[in-house]
Amino acid sequence: MLTRKETEHIQEAVCQTLCCSLTDNTRKRQQVDARKLAAWFLLKRGLTLEAVGAIIRKDHSTVCYYRKSIDGLIEIGDRLTKERIDQINRKIKELYSKNEIAMKKKIYISGAIAHHDLQERKKTFDMAEHYLDLKGYEPVNPFNNGLPADAHWRDHMRADIALLLQCDCIFMLQGWELSKGAKLELDVASSCGIEVLFEYAKPI
Repeated sequence: MLTRKETEHIQEAVCQTLCCSLTDNTRKRQQVDARKLAAWFLLKRGLTLEAVGAIIRKDHSTVCYYRKSIDGLIEIGDRLTKERIDQINRKIKELYSKNEIAMKKKIYISGAIAHHDLQERKKTFDMAEHYLDLKGYEPVNPFNNGLPADAHWRDHMRADIALLLQCDCIFMLQGWELSKGAKLELDVASSCGIEVLFEYAKPI
């Protein structure tokens, strides 16, 4: 069954391809073709006749006729119909991609840094950043807070907390409980309703 967002993507893709609106109930050729293609795509993706009819404001028999009409054009190899279907499919993929990017959660990486080997810590944070990226998050690495490594701890904390407050989640690296800064970041995240995830205690 299609989700609401997927249904919207199909409608938008059809409208963009044929440069018209599905809510326009005129009988202009371009408008009728748009309704036919929208009905065909929505039915092919699993939407019911009733649901499609409600979207394009047509009864069941008209929706069935639209589907048969597009199937018939495909069967005889109509070039315009094929081109339009290909264009709509490309548009749908583009809209899905944009939606996925827009819905990526930003996640702040928190862990011990001060009083540790910076190169080892940077490597650990970089590995966590790569892991979280593969999991579909948008990682925020405090090593990229814009400050030089030798800046005062308080300056780093101000910059890091500012980054944290822009995020949806915080990812606590193993050993965070030994770090004054990481414990402070966890307290800020918990107080501000930012989702907390742990490297080992809780799976992502």
